[in-house]
Amino acid sequence: MNIQISATRREALIWGTLAVDVLVALYYFGSIAAQGLGGELSEPALVGLVVRTVVLAIVASVVIFGAIHALTRAEPMDERDYRFQARANTVGYYVLAVGVVAVIGHIIMHSVAGNIGAPTIFRTSPATVVHLLIVVLVASSVLRAAVQLFHYRRGG
Repeated sequence: MNIQISATRREALIWGTLAVDVLVALYYFGSIAAQGLGGELSEPALVGLVVRTVVLAIVASVVIFGAIHALTRAEPMDERDYRFQARANTVGYYVLAVGVVAVIGHIIMHSVAGNIGAPTIFRTSPATVVHLLIVVLVASSVLRAAVQLFHYRRGG
């Protein structure tokens, strides 16, 4: 059986990264949502979820990236590849920086609102902060891959 992938290895790896990011995020946040948006997971339940999520990420990565490496051939990076990677990394960095600042602002606003007795929009427990930071990390990674794929598909 001879299966061929029409994309270059680099592009296929970016698609693989995007697939793993989305799969893992859907599993993790789907599990959180299944517990109820208003309820906090207990510490043992959260640790178990994190362990299962990490195992899923490792298994999915091995399968997806192993298949990509088996079905494509390596090619050296050229100037265009470096340019696309730089643009994508810039977008990913900005999303990460803005997201972290937004989470810090959320923590500060929660503290200020709590001090003056105003109702807060979200609770700011340590678990909430962790979930918000994971959202920021996933968004940064997904947008970085999407920008890189956009440039490869657009061609320049």
